[in-house]
Amino acid sequence: MKFFDEYDRAVPQNLFAFTQMTTEVISDHEYLSAMYHKARIRAALIGLESFSEEGLRSANKQWNPTGQRMVEAIQTIQDAGISVLSSIICGLESDTVQTIRTMRQFALQSGSILAQFTFYHPYPGTKDFYEMMNDVKNRRKPNFVPKHATRISQGRFWLKPINEADQIEHANITREDLIAENKACWDAFYSVKEVLRRMRRGRARSWPLVGKFTYVLLCLIFKRIYGGQGMAADGVRQKELGLLTRSLIRVGVATYNHLSRKDRVSVSQPWVR
Repeated sequence: MKFFDEYDRAVPQNLFAFTQMTTEVISDHEYLSAMYHKARIRAALIGLESFSEEGLRSANKQWNPTGQRMVEAIQTIQDAGISVLSSIICGLESDTVQTIRTMRQFALQSGSILAQFTFYHPYPGTKDFYEMMNDVKNRRKPNFVPKHATRISQGRFWLKPINEADQIEHANITREDLIAENKACWDAFYSVKEVLRRMRRGRARSWPLVGKFTYVLLCLIFKRIYGGQGMAADGVRQKELGLLTRSLIRVGVATYNHLSRKDRVSVSQPWVR
């Protein structure tokens, strides 16, 4: 609380923040309120990873709530004024086609302002990576019991221009089904029907008309830029944005700046150059 007080005094009142946090924040309402009122956080990426106990265990995030409790946690954060970008993994080792479909329904129910659906792939330096590489190395040894049923498809995959779905051989899902279910998640969440439904309830319901229009543009832009891989440090865009995407960004930024003019807050368009 002392830090929040110092931040509130030191930082301009019209400077707002986007951050990353966990759902544990709902356990302390005073802290959650200070994030909004004193740190002026208006949006946050939250790594949900999965809505199931098996999925969270696979992601080593057992502290996250599951199922409907996760939906309620997201709604609590958004009721406090902080819009949520839910980050969800498709292809955790416990996943099946059916669990991804169930997860998709929970994501729609959650009311998250934005969501991304990333492919599971173990990075060098992580526990899963070293265990899977050890499985590959020792798989032919007598009486060896591998740690994982899912396999890394090839060594040093991070140096090769391959799709995330090609980096592993999943224990329960074919490559084709994994790609299809991931695409279905993006298509469902950012469908016109769901975008309009989110604007009629929860956080977006109280926005002015210009705010709702900006939100529709944001959904279109977010899916066009990040669809499939999500927004992450490793998801660097490698090709130029198309004319339609650049146009949508310009319109969205202009609308946002018009909306925020009274606070003298504006953003530039570095992506469009």
